Amino acid sequence: MPNPEQPIQENLADIKEPSKQTEGGLEIAKTEASERVVKTADQIHNAMEANEPVYKKTVDELREALSKLEYNFYGEKMTLQEIKEIQEQNKEAWEMITTGRNFNVWLLNRILTFLTPDVAKRLVERMKPNQNSLLYLDSLKSISTKVAQELIKHEGPLYLDGVEEMSLDVLKSLCQKEHKTGLSLGLKSISKEQAEVIKNYKGPISLTKLTEMDSASAHELGELQGYSLRLGLESLPPDVAQELANFKSDESNSYKKLSFISLQYISPESAQKFDSYVQELNFVTMEKIDLETAKGFRNFSGTLEFGDFIEFDDETAKALSESDADLGLNILKEISLQALRYFASRQKKVYLTGLEAENLTPEHLRIIANSENIVVDNEIKELAAKHK
Repeated sequence: MPNPEQPIQENLADIKEPSKQTEGGLEIAKTEASERVVKTADQIHNAMEANEPVYKKTVDELREALSKLEYNFYGEKMTLQEIKEIQEQNKEAWEMITTGRNFNVWLLNRILTFLTPDVAKRLVERMKPNQNSLLYLDSLKSISTKVAQELIKHEGPLYLDGVEEMSLDVLKSLCQKEHKTGLSLGLKSISKEQAEVIKNYKGPISLTKLTEMDSASAHELGELQGYSLRLGLESLPPDVAQELANFKSDESNSYKKLSFISLQYISPESAQKFDSYVQELNFVTMEKIDLETAKGFRNFSGTLEFGDFIEFDDETAKALSESDADLGLNILKEISLQALRYFASRQKKVYLTGLEAENLTPEHLRIIANSENIVVDNEIKELAAKHK
């Protein structure tokens, strides 16, 4: 076993002091590892200049620091090993994009984990025959500003749900262009500054991984220029609801839709914050609404839609029927007679296109047939006509 204190100048032929020069076209990033390389290389250089021994321990320290060097690889800091792994992982995807052989956008969405600006440019060119189609790139974990600048040239909706962190420069590249067919971003948290950038986007925005936000960020998103905002919030405090309620029509968009895809419950206090500003409120996953919350929506005059909404009692149905909103209850497969009577007595529309014939009595059908405001599918409509 070699003595770690033994001079080994003869093994230094391939060790060079790092500088601002690039290796293989890659710029060395300034990190703790690069500073260690410089410091250790200086020690070795000074020892050799003074004709003093250089010990294996010192050289091992240099080698370790060199192995941890990071390079600026298209906007990302990576070690050489990580760069090699990225290239290996994406070999099939990059060849598919650059050559066009066996090009399959759905397969690409599963295997593509990294894009360079050149490959991103070629991808957009490859999509031109289907330039208005969805471009799913959910397997991407990060993108640089230059990659974002290329991807946003795709004219169809762009899905980047795998990218959970984005710099302001990346967001500016995505949101401050004329692209307006739709952006889905994987941000898991959002700052006021990020929200300020996102609100400039002129199309629908989806932030389905965003499970919480503060009122300052909500204030900015409430001013989104696009017509649709989908959020993954798991709770909706009144102060956040107050800000999002300002998502209202403007000169460019007369209709605005606000969707909550993960919200299981909304408090009466938060429900009361929504008024006529938002044209449509969509609660995709809410499974139950209580009486007080239903009363909270009394002054909302847009369209109130529930996706997985499956439970409410007759008193809650009465409270909902007294609201100024059109009601979207298309998920319901059955409904009580009393609830149906409440809905039939109101002036606004109630959409019940999910009702199944086997769950309806002749009295249900008679109520439906004599109501101009209850909307059902054609099969139920034809059955109801026989009971008019």
